[in-house]
Amino acid sequence: MVLVKTITGDEVWLNEVEESPIYVKGHLPVKGYKLLHVKGKPFRQYAVVTENYTPIQHHKVIQKVREIIDAYGFEIQDETIEYSGRYRSRLFYKVILWEYEPIAGDKIGLGLLITNSYDTSLALGIYGFALRLVCTNEMVFSPKGWTDNQVISLRTVHVGEVWERFEEGLREALSNMETLQIFIKRMIGAKIPVEEIIRMLNRMKLAETYKLRIQELIGKRKGYIDLWEAYNHITYVLTHETKKWDYMKRMEYLTKLNREVEKVLAKVPRA
Repeated sequence: MVLVKTITGDEVWLNEVEESPIYVKGHLPVKGYKLLHVKGKPFRQYAVVTENYTPIQHHKVIQKVREIIDAYGFEIQDETIEYSGRYRSRLFYKVILWEYEPIAGDKIGLGLLITNSYDTSLALGIYGFALRLVCTNEMVFSPKGWTDNQVISLRTVHVGEVWERFEEGLREALSNMETLQIFIKRMIGAKIPVEEIIRMLNRMKLAETYKLRIQELIGKRKGYIDLWEAYNHITYVLTHETKKWDYMKRMEYLTKLNREVEKVLAKVPRA
């Protein structure tokens, strides 16, 4: 395992991945495939992959992100390292690069969410990330419609190519951070029928318990609701009241939410 420290001094131990050949009946090698497992522990297995698949170490992803952000003149204000899955297979690395106030007293931290996995469940990915600091509601912005270079498949590329594409994706992501601010700004003051919010939750296929909780927070109002207010009620539930979800599932629903909000905003006249 590798010890990684955040800028706040938090210590996180991350597993390393190792490759081994696959044998049939103990001695016949299987051509074209290999086994990914915890380093030094072949019985703690992640996945069987083709010979072309390139695993990337979690700690090297974090190191590379820090190097690139520093090279482009940004400073990490805060960072969080999380993991989930069998033997810590999935990495979620969140960095906050700057803060701003779309509304006085309502600070938002903007940055990036980086994903990686040893079990092939997550690509090496770059996502927009925002944190509402007053209540630590998370917002995850999926690559769809943001930039084409954010999710990098490792199935057929070599390590050198991976880092070249990863740097390109990070550069694109950093240059597109303003779009997240615009997205948030458009929600503020946008009046949406309460019925549309309910339809949005239904399309997300949220469990009835969570839908009822969100409706409870919205209140028994009729007519219209400010989209930013509704959005924060939803992200509060998805961030704070889904304790049984792993981060992968939470991220999935947060990105679903933003796609639904995009559809709703498309119907709202621009100011």
